[in-house]
Amino acid sequence: MLYKLILLASLYTSQFLPTTFFIQALPVFMRQQNMPLDVIGYMGLLMLPSGLKFLWAPFIDRYHLSKLGHYRGWIICFQLLLVLITIFSAFLDIQHNLIALVSCMFLTFLFSASQDIATDALAVNLLQPTERGIGNAIQSSGNIFGTALQQIILFKFQLCS
Repeated sequence: MLYKLILLASLYTSQFLPTTFFIQALPVFMRQQNMPLDVIGYMGLLMLPSGLKFLWAPFIDRYHLSKLGHYRGWIICFQLLLVLITIFSAFLDIQHNLIALVSCMFLTFLFSASQDIATDALAVNLLQPTERGIGNAIQSSGNIFGTALQQIILFKFQLCS
């Protein structure tokens, strides 16, 4: 049981970490770069994939990517895509590459929402019905822990600069 909970906690934390950065830290950086407030305000629309993931959830449920396991293949694929997009975004200049950054943000929310579909399905298949309450708590805790971890990273970054 402990192995399953650690696995789910790490998956939920890792999928929420990049989106939390874009939700909380990027507007501050954009404001520091004197970006217009209306542009910063429209960034909230990029979270649409999180609300619309029910549209492609049947596709993820029906098809699998590899012989790694039905949902494991999807999770690995989306994790790799999240890492690549996050690294690519780190090298973008907000002033000169706003369209590329917005595109990366949209892809981050899309991949995170897609991984959430696969991780939720994995949790349902992995946990017994009596364990699903704690699994739901792990999901919420992963989000909170990802947010806290992101805040610690930003605080350390501010101290170094």
